[in-house]
Amino acid sequence: VTPAIDLEGCDYRPAFVLTEELVHSPSYYQMNSYSGIGAAIGGFESLPDRIEGDDIIFSHVARGIWPSAEGLSGVLPSDMEHGVRYEADYAIDIPGNVATSDNVDVTVLLLDAKTGRIVNAAKWDNPNKHLGLEEQAAGTEGVSFRKIGDEGILSLPESAEGSVRLSVVSPDGKIVSTHEMKANGGEVRFPAGNLDGVYIIHAETGDAVFTLKAVL
Repeated sequence: VTPAIDLEGCDYRPAFVLTEELVHSPSYYQMNSYSGIGAAIGGFESLPDRIEGDDIIFSHVARGIWPSAEGLSGVLPSDMEHGVRYEADYAIDIPGNVATSDNVDVTVLLLDAKTGRIVNAAKWDNPNKHLGLEEQAAGTEGVSFRKIGDEGILSLPESAEGSVRLSVVSPDGKIVSTHEMKANGGEVRFPAGNLDGVYIIHAETGDAVFTLKAVL
């Protein structure tokens, strides 16, 4: 915390919210009010009224708040000078409700215990995370994407041979298409003529996962 003004008699407390990306399983679902309507709603009109399993991916799923919703007391002084950096350490054990630990981020909330308000927040992005809209996620070095005509071409490291499971995911978490194919010299080609906009390309090989943002 680096205050912009001098503070006296305050009671600020950090609280740590752990969130998970790329969450999907039969136990997670979303009700779909657009099912069966006679208008194009990003493809949701052709999906059932309950979307579940591999048909939808959830982002920013909160897995818990530490140490509690009241925050961590006693780690920040009541009087703080502007421009001075105040630090606090806190360790979180990954809870059992997290499916993939590499897909977690932590958001730090700065709580005003006197008012109960959240006065500031900052997010730590996990460098090992498989999914991210801002930039390519970790593990995508040597991976690139291009579109030629109606064909999407994903270039993987030359070591990525054999079977590849590829998913194209929209920014709202909907799986637009999936493909099972062989990597030919590290290159995967798939039909992309009906895709337009920003998508997440998620590819799984036998021993690696690659995810990157692509404009189609």
